[in-house]
Amino acid sequence: RVHGDLTRLQMSGVGPTLVMLVFAALVVSAALPSFHPDVFSVKHLNERLTVHTRVAPVVKPRSVAEWEERVLAARGRLAAALESQGRAVPQRLNPNDLFEFIPTFVAAPLPGGDALSWSLPGACSQAATASLSAFGDNSTTLAFSFSQRRTLLCYDLYLIASSGTFHVHEFALGDKHEIVFEALSPEDMADISANGLRVFHFQSEVLQDVVDFWDTALLFLQGNLPLGPPSVSPEEAKLNLEFLQTKMGITMAPRSAGVVNLTLSKEIIPSGSFLGIIRLDGLDPMIAWGMGAHTGHTTVALWMPTGPNGEEELYVTESQTKSHYWPNNFIQKTPFNEWIALATDASYNVVLLPLTAEAAAAFNETAANAWFAENEGHPYGFANFLFGWIDSADGNFPPPLSEQLVMVGFALLDRIEPNITELMWNQALNNRLNTSGLDCAAVYAKAASQNITFGELISMPELDSYRYLIPGWAHPETPIQSMVCNVWVGSVLKAGGLFSWAGLADDEVNVGETTNADIYRLSFFEAAPQRPPQCVQADPENDLCQLTGEFSLELFMHATSGPYPRMRERCAGIAPDYYYDDNTC
Repeated sequence: RVHGDLTRLQMSGVGPTLVMLVFAALVVSAALPSFHPDVFSVKHLNERLTVHTRVAPVVKPRSVAEWEERVLAARGRLAAALESQGRAVPQRLNPNDLFEFIPTFVAAPLPGGDALSWSLPGACSQAATASLSAFGDNSTTLAFSFSQRRTLLCYDLYLIASSGTFHVHEFALGDKHEIVFEALSPEDMADISANGLRVFHFQSEVLQDVVDFWDTALLFLQGNLPLGPPSVSPEEAKLNLEFLQTKMGITMAPRSAGVVNLTLSKEIIPSGSFLGIIRLDGLDPMIAWGMGAHTGHTTVALWMPTGPNGEEELYVTESQTKSHYWPNNFIQKTPFNEWIALATDASYNVVLLPLTAEAAAAFNETAANAWFAENEGHPYGFANFLFGWIDSADGNFPPPLSEQLVMVGFALLDRIEPNITELMWNQALNNRLNTSGLDCAAVYAKAASQNITFGELISMPELDSYRYLIPGWAHPETPIQSMVCNVWVGSVLKAGGLFSWAGLADDEVNVGETTNADIYRLSFFEAAPQRPPQCVQADPENDLCQLTGEFSLELFMHATSGPYPRMRERCAGIAPDYYYDDNTC
């Protein structure tokens, strides 16, 4: 029997862009100590979650070699534990298996509905059914039936969740099982009645999932933890290159040219020029993988007056967060050469994509600089970080991530750490319903009362008119437009008049709906820029001028799509195909 209340826990210090990874990892780690099919109570699970959310003591930074030694030791302990039980030893993953610790959605049985069936060729029980009965009095019973077992001693690990509770269960001996959920809240009962009790299957055994998670974490650890220099280690870069090649078909060849020094002029880098960046630190490649871009960060160049006699200086402007490799927070400007030095130290791979001569002539530099002055110091746009990417109910989530896991994951996270979900999820959904202040469960209930499904809700366009309360800056009580890096670039192009120059009204284009690739594919930019000789000499095979970086960066299909009304508001696409051939969505 499973109690339905989820204790509210604090998860201070968890990076919001890794929330879904952390959620899945906590589920796996909570299940790890047990190797039998007993039911875990939510109270027991919460106690284990609490252990995993304590603040770690300050430790001496370790070298990459020391980290690898610890990983190998952990793998050895995992292998010994499995061998002692006669189980197969998990193997080191290849890049195609990264993120495979995330459970796969299989069914959502409804109260009184038909039993739902699914087949999983690689599972212990390769065929299964589930049905929901005895629904009422704040409780319900979930019945499972399994068949086609591969071996007598194998088992399957499932996650069962709603918007108010979750439960991890290990099914071993026996073909029929029942789980009773008790003390469910009225909101949870309403959610189950409307959406069913969601059932997810972990693709591997518990220890394999732990190894999967660790191998995935290796993409991120050194490049995002303040344990060493601002650069990305060769080992981490290699892992990320393999990930990009396997997941997206992107090949980044080694590059030895280093920094390319340009003579700064408006002819070479006019205001409004795009700088595309990828840092091989796990985070940028993950962002690129989700949205189908070759970059994880974007910036825009602006010439700004610096003196009374018409003197100007070239700046790189961006929406950014402070980290151990970047010194400043928020929407900011940095003199171009200073920015290149910082980018080189941070292991950025950077290419320049200038405006066409016609677009550069039409670009209103004065208006764009005024827009920067109005927004300088505004925080990074975490509030709509996800919504330029999500354009459809289930057509943007790379497997095994699913619409159902996202729905229950954020609802449960709202019970654990409401500040994160208020910032990254709830405000955006409130905007879509023209409400304010509703928590995640209330938002879902409000949408259901208006016959709006969860998929319809999250795929509503992100309007540039939406305003958000974002903490951590000088005026957190002031509603502002939320702008991540590419949205900032698009907003500068919009402020500079390029969309109106192309015949579109401001409200016909929502740059909050764009991804990195949507920006650099705009036909405002040069399809075949005339590169300075030093760029050609440094990177003869690249169509663009690469300014710095240890690996060659190319922007696939840059400058191929004209702006059009409601652009990029309905673009479903999952790796490796995305929506490259659709210039109408």
